Amino acid sequence: MARLCPSIPLHSAIGADEYAELDLLQTLERGLSNAYTLFHSVNWSRGTETQEQHGEIDIVVVNQAGDVLLMEVKSGNVDFQSDGIFKTYGGHATAHTKDVTAQIGLQYSALRSRLQGADLPVHLSHLLVLPDLRVQTQTVQWPRERIVDSNEIGNIVSRVTQLLGPGLKNGDSLERVLAFFENRFRVVPDVSALTGRLQQAATRLSAGLATWVPRIDGPSGVIRVVGTAGSGKTQLALRLLRDADAAGRNAAYICFNRALADHMARVAPVRTPAETFHEFALRMVRRSGQAIDFSVPTAFEIIAFQCTETLSKCEPDLDLIVLDEVQDMQPEWVQAMLTRLRQDGKAVLLEDPEQQLYKDREAFDITDAVTITSNENFRSPRALVKLIR
Repeated sequence: MARLCPSIPLHSAIGADEYAELDLLQTLERGLSNAYTLFHSVNWSRGTETQEQHGEIDIVVVNQAGDVLLMEVKSGNVDFQSDGIFKTYGGHATAHTKDVTAQIGLQYSALRSRLQGADLPVHLSHLLVLPDLRVQTQTVQWPRERIVDSNEIGNIVSRVTQLLGPGLKNGDSLERVLAFFENRFRVVPDVSALTGRLQQAATRLSAGLATWVPRIDGPSGVIRVVGTAGSGKTQLALRLLRDADAAGRNAAYICFNRALADHMARVAPVRTPAETFHEFALRMVRRSGQAIDFSVPTAFEIIAFQCTETLSKCEPDLDLIVLDEVQDMQPEWVQAMLTRLRQDGKAVLLEDPEQQLYKDREAFDITDAVTITSNENFRSPRALVKLIR
């Protein structure tokens, strides 16, 4: 099943073209494999100092290689004339005609230049979908294989896979292409258990930390963010990791909880390691050739100690490190991880004292660190908060 981005609100389609597009999206979502990602209603813009152009693409299909297929859906009657393809909208009094040929040409040209400008040399193709018409001939301007008519709409999944196969998996290229389209739509993954519209609303509301924290600099390069659950700490982490990956900088994400580490490993950039502290510590200890006896009750304490000792002898390797759930980490762990930063490196420490699992952990300070406190919670619905109160 393909990934659909963004999700479709109920009762969102209001016109013939919108209903046709919605039906087509649902068919592609169910029929295509997870090697594909579907974007819909893609607003694009391109401009210079003297001219600015805007438009919307009905459906964008991206395969796992990062290649792109643009799909334009035109339901109802469409006129094929010698100077192009035309679609008329509205009634007699408000009728207006759109040049479909010019529209698709402009879309293709605009997306190609935008992708090239973003240094994304991926393959780009287009497809015209006419769900209510049967095309019996072809023209020099419109190759038949670039049109899907009513006779072929039932095989739309096969046509898409023939034109844009799943491709060879390219994590780096795919991540950058998806980021390109997601940033255009401000689609930011949220780690909360809520889904659908609630998840999207929480994501938009809690984007504050991810907007202004990256602009803050401190003498030590260390920023501590103390925030409640739902304040946007995880979105901030994703923003920092994605920006670092896009800039070619080495970054890492370390937290305390395995479930959170597994989730971040799925949504963080492909080249960015996301793991728990003990998972990282065990890897470091094994790499140094030391044996671990897990039958000893203090095995994890030994791993943590040996890791800190090993790091003290290693050269710095990171430009950015994000430490999450710091409230459950020991001070020496944090200090050891900070030694991984290069001279101009940056560390962001995320913590919530209210979610502390180990009550024996003591508060600690970091010299010259900038501390930011955020008590806002954008995750809990107001109705639920009102009920709790």
